[in-house]
Amino acid sequence: MRDLFIPTFCFLALCAVGCTYQDRAQTSESADQSSYEIASGASKFDLSAAEQESVRVAALAGDSAAAKRLAQYYSFIELDTAQSVRWLRIAVHDGDPITAQNLAYDLRTLGGLDNCTESLEILKRIRDSYSDPEFIDDSIRDLESDFQQCVKHGRWPPNNSFKPTPLRGAA
Repeated sequence: MRDLFIPTFCFLALCAVGCTYQDRAQTSESADQSSYEIASGASKFDLSAAEQESVRVAALAGDSAAAKRLAQYYSFIELDTAQSVRWLRIAVHDGDPITAQNLAYDLRTLGGLDNCTESLEILKRIRDSYSDPEFIDDSIRDLESDFQQCVKHGRWPPNNSFKPTPLRGAA
């Protein structure tokens, strides 16, 4: 019991310090804003219209980072998997296996024979270069075992009650 006192006390002290820490660099403008505003973690992927256009031009010129940024915007803000796939197809040319895995996931979400087949091919292609090959092996096994469902319904079967709401334009 005594052996646990010091680590427990240190943990609680760190939690208390972490909970009371305030950024001293706040400006008076941001200090006036409520610190209790609710924001989604996905909001960091939002783009203004001007930013969208600028990033789109760079992505179309072959900038993989810009294409990834647009894919994130469409995936997390607009919840538009088809647009996310469009930009991931450009971004995947930089050889990043995580981007390729994201493309495989989105293709599986869309469903259809061509998309599910391409998803499986991508997963097999990146297996050895991925940081966690077992994760990719599990994804391959899952897709192979549910391939017909992927073709028919994509990731979300028609009777699924999960209905995501886009962050932008939601009323």
